[in-house]
Amino acid sequence: MKRRRFFVLLTRRRFLTFSLYLTVILTVIFSQFHQLELFLRFQFSVYKFLLEGSKYSDSNAKYWSCLQVI
Repeated sequence: MKRRRFFVLLTRRRFLTFSLYLTVILTVIFSQFHQLELFLRFQFSVYKFLLEGSKYSDSNAKYWSCLQVI
């Protein structure tokens, strides 16, 4: 009985360790996706500003496009 109890504890411990690792990995992945989403939103807002800015003044759009390249 002791040996069987040991294996049950071992598998339970392995399951807890695995679930902890899985939680950490998924958290990192989703946080990266969130940062990627924020980055894409920023890029979209910059491009939208460039498109709207080019209607009003070309020099302003050229300045922002130079900043975008840098």
